[in-house]
This record gives sequence, C-alpha cells and structure tokens, in this order.
Amino acid sequence: MIWTSRQEIVKEYHPSAILDPQILPLRDFLADSTSKQSSLFDSHPWHPFSSQLDFDLAEFILRTGMNHQARSDFFSIIDRCGGSQSTEFTIRNENDLAEAWSRAENLFTKFKKETISVPYKNEVRNYDVHYRPLWDWTLDLLRDKDLAPHFVWDAVHLFREDKNGIRTWFFNEPWSGNIFWEVQSSLPPNGKPLAYILYADKSRLSSFGTAKGYPNFGGGCVVGWLPIVEEEEDHKGKPSWINFKRVVWHEAFRKILGSLAQYSRSGYAFQPPNSDKVIILYPFILILSADYEEHCMMTLTRGGRANYPCPVCLIPLTNLSDLSITYPLRTTESMKEIYDRACLLNADQAEELLKLHGLHKVPNIFWEIERSNPYRAVSWDRLHAFQIGLFDHLLSRLIEHVDRFKGRDAKVKIDEVNLTHFTSVFSFDFADGKKYEHMSRQILFAAQAVLTKAADPAGYLLLKCIRSHLELDVYAAMDVHTEDTIKAGQSIMQVFGERMKDSDFQNPTHWDIPKMHTQQHLFSDIQGKGVTKNYNTKINESMHGPLKKAYQIQTNFKNVADQILQTDHRYNVAMQIRQKVDRWKKHTKYKSDLLNADDDLPEEKHFTIETHKAYLHSPKKTSKDPSTFSELENAFSHDLAYDWFRIRLGGFMTGFLNRVSEGCIAKGKKIHYSPNDKAKLIQLFECEFNEQKYPLALVHPYDAPVTDGHLRWKHQRDKDLGFYRVRACP
Repeated sequence: MIWTSRQEIVKEYHPSAILDPQILPLRDFLADSTSKQSSLFDSHPWHPFSSQLDFDLAEFILRTGMNHQARSDFFSIIDRCGGSQSTEFTIRNENDLAEAWSRAENLFTKFKKETISVPYKNEVRNYDVHYRPLWDWTLDLLRDKDLAPHFVWDAVHLFREDKNGIRTWFFNEPWSGNIFWEVQSSLPPNGKPLAYILYADKSRLSSFGTAKGYPNFGGGCVVGWLPIVEEEEDHKGKPSWINFKRVVWHEAFRKILGSLAQYSRSGYAFQPPNSDKVIILYPFILILSADYEEHCMMTLTRGGRANYPCPVCLIPLTNLSDLSITYPLRTTESMKEIYDRACLLNADQAEELLKLHGLHKVPNIFWEIERSNPYRAVSWDRLHAFQIGLFDHLLSRLIEHVDRFKGRDAKVKIDEVNLTHFTSVFSFDFADGKKYEHMSRQILFAAQAVLTKAADPAGYLLLKCIRSHLELDVYAAMDVHTEDTIKAGQSIMQVFGERMKDSDFQNPTHWDIPKMHTQQHLFSDIQGKGVTKNYNTKINESMHGPLKKAYQIQTNFKNVADQILQTDHRYNVAMQIRQKVDRWKKHTKYKSDLLNADDDLPEEKHFTIETHKAYLHSPKKTSKDPSTFSELENAFSHDLAYDWFRIRLGGFMTGFLNRVSEGCIAKGKKIHYSPNDKAKLIQLFECEFNEQKYPLALVHPYDAPVTDGHLRWKHQRDKDLGFYRVRACP
C-alpha cells in the first residue's frame, strides 16, 4: 500500500453525529491526528506543590527510588548546604515530603482496598482486591482540559480517495472499526460510545518468581490489582477448585468495573471541558488485551485441551489447524443461555452440557455490561500468538531438521541496524518477543543453503511454511489496513494453512493448538477494532517494569501491593504535573520569543554551486590535502560509478543547499550507514563550499534487474522462499 501526497482522505461520521463528511489532504489528515493540543495553560502548573522547586525535588526523590534512609541523608545534606535558609522551596524533611505527596495524591482517583468473600465447599475464603473505581478514574480523564481535545466521540469510516475518485476503505484507530460504529448505532440519538481497553496478566515481581503481582491496566494506567489464588495440593485439578479460582477472578473484577454496568444501561450526562453541549455517555468494553490463558479466564472458557478451546468461536479441538473453515462465533446471548440451562440441571448433566461448549459454570461479569460481548472483545495478540507463540513452535521444529547439519555455518548473514544477531540457533533461551522477531527475519537466510529440497525435503517444506508465516506477520503488523490488504492477508493465511498441512502430513494433529487457530480471527479483529497495535500486549507488558522496580527498591517486601500501588499512583500524579509544567514552560518561552523577535523577517536566500570551485576530501586524505575533480575522475576512470561525477554532484549540491536555506535539514543529526539490500557504499567524502564543509557519500543503488541473459532470474528456491536477488547497474 503506497500513500502519496496527491491522495485525499474522506472521513464519514456516524449518522447520529450529524456532521458532514470531511475531505482532507493526506498531509492535513496526518497532522490532525498528531497535533491536537489544548490552548489553556495553568499559571501554577505545579499545584498543589507550593512551588516548582518543591515539585522538582519531590519528583527527583520519587524517580531515583530513594528509601527512607536515603531520603533522610538527602535532606540532611541540603540542610548543611544552607537549604534551610532558602525561601524557594518548603520541603525540608521527610514529614514535609509526605504532606506534599498527600495533597498531590488527591488530584486523581486513588486506589481502594476491599475484601471479597467467596465460598468454597464448607468455608468462606477472603481475598483483598485493590482497585481504582473505574468510573471515578474515567471522570478524571474526561475532565482533564489537556486530554479533552483527544477524545473521539463518534465512529468514523475512513476512505482513501485517489485522483480518479476511487475510494478505498481503510482501518487504523479503534473508532474506525465496525464495532464502534455498531455500538453507536444501538444508542439514542444523543448517545456517545465510551470505549474501554483493559489488560490483565500476572507478573513476577522478584527475580526468582517467588513474589507475584496481578495488575490490570486500563488505557495505560494501573486500575486494579487482583488476588492470586495459590494452588493447593488437596484441591489442585478438581473441577470445583478450577471454578472457584474463576469465581474469585470475576468477583474481584466486579469491584474494578464498579458502576459501569449501571451507566452502560442508563447512560451518564456529561459536559466536556470548554463545551456548551451535554452528551450522554454509554460505557462498554471494546478490547480485552491479554494472552490466551487470560482470555480463557475472561471468557470462562476451558482452555487449550477442551473440546471447544477457542474463546471466540466454537471450533472443535481436532480442527484447530484447519484455517479454511469458519465456525459459529460465541456471543453473550448464546453463552448465557447455555449457562442458564446448566443451572437447571444436576451436576453431571450440567457438566456434560458445559463441556460441549467449552464453558465453566461461573457467571461472567462482562455479561452485566451492555454492548460488551467478551467473546468479541478478546483480541488477537501478535506478541503471544506469533512472536513468542507460533514462530517459537516453528523454530523448534526447524532446529530438529538443522540439527543434522551441525557444524555448517550460515552462508548468508543479515547486517541491519538495530537487529539482534545470533551466533547459533541451537542454544537460545529468551522470552523477549523482539528477540524472536529478529530471529525470524534472519532464519530463512541462514538455513536456506542447508535445508535444500534435495538434502531435506521435509525441512525445505518447513522453510516454505516459515516464509508464509513471516509474510502473514507483515500484514499483522501493519499500522493501516485497507480492504485490499485485508484480502491479501487472508489469502496468505490460506497459503500458510495449506503449507502447514503439507509439512506435517505424517502427524496432522501436531498443529491442533490454539496459537495455530487464533490467527483466523486476526482480520475480523482489524475490521472490528482497528489495527493490531491497538490491542498488542507488548506495550502493556512493558508497563510491568516500573511495578517490578517499585517492588525491588521501594517496598519492605511485606504487604507489597499497598506500597507498589502508592508508588504507581505518585508516578502518575508526577507525570501529569510534569506534562503541565513542560507545556507551560514551552508556552511562556514561545510568548517571550515573540516579544523579542525582530519585526522584519530575513530575506529568503538561494544558493547555487559551481562545480569547478568545490573541493573534495577523501577519508584517506587530510583536509589540507584535498582532491580535485580531475584527480578523482582519473583515479577511478575504470569505475562507471564515477561517470559524470562532477555534474551529478553539482546538481545534488544545488538542490541540497537550497533545502538547507529553507531550514529542512535538522542540525546535529547523525546518519548511520550499514550495508543493506538497497545500495552499496562507494566512497565517503567532504565537499567544501564557501568555507563550509558538507560530509557526503557516493552510493551505488542495487536497482538493476537480475537476469540469466534474457529473462529475469527465476530460481525455484527464490520463488518458494520469497527471495529477491539484487545487483548494481554495471
């Protein structure tokens, strides 16, 4: 998909928005999506801290993770340096700091701690739940004048229109998807959808995993901390114990969701900041971001070995590897009907009925929130499904084949910026999705000379499977999808499925695993909720880092949830205040610059260059010993890369210097060059003009067709594995 500046973007709003369609040049559309800012500035953005220095001090202590003793020593040093005499800040000791944070913490909804009681057999068990009341936290965000311009209240359909007037429907953000549109269609005329993206996953807080946490995120912020029910040998594996753990999870999540169920039915009248209109908000759960195991907990399905293991559809366990057939989707109505029927049966009959649908006999909290189908909200996750999921399985199988050829080096090595390089595929142990992604980009080049069709037919088929998987991953990672790219991706998925069948004909059930099947819902998720980055767990999992850090350096390792969440809350408060301070400082500097600016703008300058007056400095020569054009052309007369060198350089420098005069070249930027498949570096040199030196490079692009003398090269291995051979023009 190629975007050009000549194309226009058409935004069609949902009919209930009563807004005319917008036709925007691509440049304006991109600017509109990235540059919304509030025009309001608080004159004391560090409030409720007494001064900016007070806030800077408190933020520094928080950011550096000082413990009690370190803070005491820090204040003692400030006092000895004469800080106690200063009037610029008021925080002089531990008590002052605690009081300042106590005031600041009240800026936003704080965490609450409640106990839930869940019966199990003949006893009642109690568990603590920490949570921010989700609706109160929501109102904090909605009332924020800086965030107000970024909220989107209406679903849109987006189209790319070319110069011939042909429109192509595309998807990017969640509100461009079909679900947002469908939800708004179900609301009263003045109703607006308020969508939530929620994420949950257990986290190891300590290095050895003895301390664990169970954070829940909403919109990039911790909104809950669920209890972890530890396994007990007397009950482990029993259906009653399995159901009990799920009851605990959903009862705890009920605390987090709070009054969302009520407002999802009645709506909530809200007046956005700086607006005279009142809108009626209807909250719903749009996206549940998690790995497969958490999706099973959210949907109360039975997991990977159940008769119907998919949280989204009713595919049988034995057909998980078949990507060519679709099955009925789960819905709130159909699954609730099965649950209600089971409640009327005896235990054995209920168990048989629930097994036939892969459900647990537990009521789902998400059923209580209108328009929140949990089986549609659970979203395909590229990190767990592909990067540390399916590719991990493919790589393991590949290693089994490559193991026969140990001792042979890879003939092709990829040299690319920011790419992790591996010395061996036989010994690796990592859980970082990025490492798997980097491995996937190199493995075909490394293995293609070893696993040939003649040497290992099964291994060669596996390479073809990996190639199709990588192509599908490219589509999965796109930031924008059109109807055409979705169709192309679906086609690649079918090719991948057929190749997988061919590669495992001796053991067709080997790939009957959920991670093989879930990709079948990839493109319907994109159409429903926008592109995969909207629900990729990679971003949320990165947020576990600060929680682990808080555990390590800011707790006493007892009752850690309270301490971690207090630290997290302070981080959020500090981040909000810091953003306001930075915007205020930028605004005041801008006003000052305007007052001090000269009234007359400098005249526009244009530069030209006469090629015979330029000097060249090769890296092999010093700047005191420059080369002339004649010397360079004579020295490389045999190299066609230097043909018409002075004329080509003159044309380039003329355009380049004019761009410099227009301020288009950022100062202080470094350009890093590494060998790649696009061009070959011929020479680095400097060009001196008007006493100014410009570092340049002569590169030779690989843009010549690779042929066998008459036709373009068509090696069967290249076709099978998607290789493209490149070479420079002679």
